[in-house]
Amino acid sequence: MRCSEKVSEQLRKVSSATIDRLLKREKQVRQLRRNRNPGVHPLLYQKVPVKVASEWDTQQVGNPQVDFVEHGGRSTAGEYVHTLSMVDIASSW
Repeated sequence: MRCSEKVSEQLRKVSSATIDRLLKREKQVRQLRRNRNPGVHPLLYQKVPVKVASEWDTQQVGNPQVDFVEHGGRSTAGEYVHTLSMVDIASSW
């Protein structure tokens, strides 16, 4: 992103509260909201076996942690990327 030195300096100094205040109307128009804990249907937890960290056998190799992330923002329209990462808990590989 290219901008003047004056704008660059202003961007470095602006607080997050000021940004939120200035963008409040735009967020309302575009219906943007932060939902960090979207509702998950309880039956999903019954169908997918999930272990919490306290239940992991950290000594035995072969217990993976798998994360699947869709990098598409709020819409799946257009181009986006999926990331699948797997780490063995015992060996960290």
